Amino acid sequence: MLALIHYTHPEVARFPPLKTQYAVIEESWEPLLKPCPCGGHFRNGQSPRCPFCNEELSPTHAAGHIEAQAHGQVGGRNWHWQNDWSGVYCMAIDDPGNPGTLLQVVNPVPTPEIEKPKPRSRWSQLFTLNR
Repeated sequence: MLALIHYTHPEVARFPPLKTQYAVIEESWEPLLKPCPCGGHFRNGQSPRCPFCNEELSPTHAAGHIEAQAHGQVGGRNWHWQNDWSGVYCMAIDDPGNPGTLLQVVNPVPTPEIEKPKPRSRWSQLFTLNR
């Protein structure tokens, strides 16, 4: 699951400061994020996983798919995948339940529940008794 975290979210403003934005989440943020809808957790240093079987994806096996979808060239030659997940902070995978869309959660940040006032009973709305 790809987690998109908005740095402008009011709860994120209370998180510990990051050393680098737009990168792998820092360990200090791990307990502050909601669990993934699949039951897993967003963790620093984890490999992308298969949305069907939950096994780690092989970066070597993924090379063919990644290189085939790469745009452009580097220095006039074809770009080649590094064959490992180090330095990769974002991997978007199709949602198996809805092909063609990304498997993602936007703002996996817990938001405090706002306590709603309890509704008044129907009788108290009809009658007001004063002493």
